[in-house]
Amino acid sequence: MCTNQMCCDVHKTARLKIEAEFLDKILCDVKEVPWYVKGKLKVLPCLIDVLGVEKVLETIPELPDNLVRGLSLNYLAPVSGEVYKASLHNMLKSKSLETMCNFWRTHWLHVLLMKTMRQIPAYGSPSP
Repeated sequence: MCTNQMCCDVHKTARLKIEAEFLDKILCDVKEVPWYVKGKLKVLPCLIDVLGVEKVLETIPELPDNLVRGLSLNYLAPVSGEVYKASLHNMLKSKSLETMCNFWRTHWLHVLLMKTMRQIPAYGSPSP
């Protein structure tokens, strides 16, 4: 047990650094899992809540496209929706409405428009 404030601050800082490294490692490991694996999507809402949607999209820039693909598959639609919902909640709690709208437009609008405007379906055989 710490006896002074400086000792406690050092331990707290070390613990936070270890936690941040651990979460970054998990995020990098999740990135390596193929988009069509349901388990990957089940972990992402928690990571978005803890790390923030910006960090997750920075690490996994293909996430919006993969979620739209997942929404077109019966077994992935519920978890894809949960990831999208977690992204929106995280944006709402950490940004002003205008900033959130700009962030959404930057990361999500193009993907959604391209998928809805295409004549070919958004689904297909799972491919990396």
